[in-house]
Amino acid sequence: MIALVHSLCPSIDTHYSSMPSGTVSHVYTPDPMSYLLAALRSLLYGGWQARPLLQGFAATVGVDVASLGLALAALRGRVARG
Repeated sequence: MIALVHSLCPSIDTHYSSMPSGTVSHVYTPDPMSYLLAALRSLLYGGWQARPLLQGFAATVGVDVASLGLALAALRGRVARG
């Protein structure tokens, strides 16, 4: 599975040195999927590397918190409407 993702997205790397500059880099850098894939790749190919693992964990927690917050806000709105 990871090999398939890596073959489809070979430009995703942990060093972001090949990133475009300017406005486009502001869109690419906070992409949580890049951090998650980098964490998985570090486990498979590089062993236990702390930085990519922590970034992947933080990205996962951030997406979870945002999703849960939006779901609770939608639920609150539906309950208020009756």
